[in-house]
Amino acid sequence: MNPMVKMVLTLAVISAGAAAALSAANRATADKIKAAAEAKAARAVQKIFPDCAAPRKSEAKSPTGETVVVYHCPGGRTCFSFSSNADKAISRPYSGTVKAMIGVDGKGEIVGLRIIQQSETPGLGNKIVEDKFLDQFKGKSVSANWKVRKDDPAGVIDGLSGATISSRTVTSLVAAALRFHEASLKDAAPGGAPDAPGAAPAAPAAPGCGHGPHAAPRPAPGAPGCGATAPGPGYDNRRSVKNPERFGPKRPAFRDARRIMKREMDQQRQRAREVGAEQDGRPVRPEAPSPGPEGGQ
Repeated sequence: MNPMVKMVLTLAVISAGAAAALSAANRATADKIKAAAEAKAARAVQKIFPDCAAPRKSEAKSPTGETVVVYHCPGGRTCFSFSSNADKAISRPYSGTVKAMIGVDGKGEIVGLRIIQQSETPGLGNKIVEDKFLDQFKGKSVSANWKVRKDDPAGVIDGLSGATISSRTVTSLVAAALRFHEASLKDAAPGGAPDAPGAAPAAPAAPGCGHGPHAAPRPAPGAPGCGATAPGPGYDNRRSVKNPERFGPKRPAFRDARRIMKREMDQQRQRAREVGAEQDGRPVRPEAPSPGPEGGQ
């Protein structure tokens, strides 16, 4: 066989084997990588809205068709992930992709910002994850002048020294994300209804409250029970508890104390009998033996 052909075939076999191994490794770790990314995003939401323990999730499409995961919290607050690939107006990062979790309140102002993905230069561009840089974005809305001050003195963001490209990326990313929020996410919640503060899903009616052929008639409006409104703001349908002291911590009865004292006395008498120190049925302290004559035992 021609040495050149042999070398080409050998390289082809090695390349095919390496590609197959990489493909298998990617399939094996894809679920773990996805789960880790979702957990990191959830932690970012908790950092921005600590009181939003169980946000409702939905998905939307960015201007470039990228999937945007949205977390809805009470009070019209929203957290959503947005990457540097989600809008063509975003300045390109120095390396790879930058992805941020952005928290916006009901007025459209930024409450918090966390970088959940980046591969910028260590020691320079990767400082975009630091609070000192990200805190500049809090309280600002879509109407702010979203420019780095190095490019525009009237801009609202101080760029990182030596990392202007990364600073521009994050600034333009947040600006594009707020425009997307105003156009697609503001006042939106799963199911198409506004997310009212403290709203809770209506509980299903209990059996026998006017549902079914053999149900009892529904009570008059304002009557307690069957999901009706309470008759007044101070109404409480909880009944008072009789003898609440019965539910308090139990104290040992007097007879239990006597039994414990009797058992201790019996134990003392038994010990006294063993050492021969009992007089008239009561334990006494044994006297120390008197010293014998000098030189005696």
